[in-house]
Amino acid sequence: MADGPLNGVRVVDLTRVWAGPLGARILADLGADVVKVEAPNGRGAARGATRGGQFAAGDPGDRPWNRQGSFNKLNRNKQSFVLDLKKPRALELFLELVAKSDVVMENFSAGTMDDLGIGYEVLSAANPGIVYLSMPGYGLSGPYRDYVAYGPSIEPMTGLAYLLGYGDGIPRVTSIALPDATAGTVAASAVMTALWRREVTGRGAFLDLSQHEGFIPFFAGELVAHQMEPDLPPISSNRHRAYAPHNVYRCAGDDDWIAIGARSGAEWLALSRFAALGWEQDARFATLETRKANEDALDAAIEGWTVGLEKLELASMLQDAGVPAGAVMNAPELLSEPHLHARGFFVELDHPDVWPVSYPGTPVRIDGAAPSGWTVAPTLGQHNEAILGGLLGLPDSEIADLYAAGVTADRPPG
Repeated sequence: MADGPLNGVRVVDLTRVWAGPLGARILADLGADVVKVEAPNGRGAARGATRGGQFAAGDPGDRPWNRQGSFNKLNRNKQSFVLDLKKPRALELFLELVAKSDVVMENFSAGTMDDLGIGYEVLSAANPGIVYLSMPGYGLSGPYRDYVAYGPSIEPMTGLAYLLGYGDGIPRVTSIALPDATAGTVAASAVMTALWRREVTGRGAFLDLSQHEGFIPFFAGELVAHQMEPDLPPISSNRHRAYAPHNVYRCAGDDDWIAIGARSGAEWLALSRFAALGWEQDARFATLETRKANEDALDAAIEGWTVGLEKLELASMLQDAGVPAGAVMNAPELLSEPHLHARGFFVELDHPDVWPVSYPGTPVRIDGAAPSGWTVAPTLGQHNEAILGGLLGLPDSEIADLYAAGVTADRPPG
């Protein structure tokens, strides 16, 4: 368990894929005791390569189900407790765990928890103070309730896709399933708010967090602007409504780019003087209004300059000159980015079935200090005995019977 302000809070984590596990991981990073309840086959098959994984020299290892990169990234600082919730005894044990916990989180399709027999009424009967967070794609009610959703399918439904594109009238998606990341962040915030309210009122909470709605606030300005001006704005590529220049420009190399913006006359002058090509003397670029009116010519002039320069070096020099700039990075470049390393963002964790790997950390600081005491993602069922025997008080003989009956496990069936 990590050290942090949520020490003493126990979270039962039923979440899957990205949004839910990220929300629970944020709580775990801040010190919550997060018990990830997993199905025996929840990580894939017992033999062969796992879903989404790549292994050294094509070797899946002895326990390939423990080697999924995305799982290990999203489930650090958690415990793994395997329960087959389709078995009655597993449901009984699950409710005993809920009775000793503070939070239950899940991102199943709407109605799944009720179908399993562990909906909110059942959970609150087991623990009246429980904070229950449900985060299906489109909420537990409404016309889209029964839609199965992932981040890429939620993006167009929010309107984000209309805002993305290259000016050719074709909407785009981000390709990174952005609503998953935002919903996970909102989920963690919602849980912490409910825990604070419980401290004040003594009441638990039922949080219905639609992943769709969780993403909307992140571009609320555009929605309000559309209410004020009903005509939809044109797709503006990487340009900004108010600033100029504001775009992504090609640099030397193969598909290398840099983002440059100027939010004020001072930043524009700093960019012009750094480039030393006389842009500040050009009447077309003298004011923000004229720069916006001549934005095509402005972007062409800037890219004519950047196309011969190396993006990382140029970004650093522009930042030093007071110009907002950043290189568009690929994954290896991001992993070696000096700013992130200077801030200790990456955390190296050594997994018993993988090898030491650098994982993304957290920007959160508590009283100026980064969270500490982090542990690598658990292997499947790693904490079964600790939870069954220690927390729930079962004797060894009953635990052995649970393994034999398939109620719990430490490897997938098959």
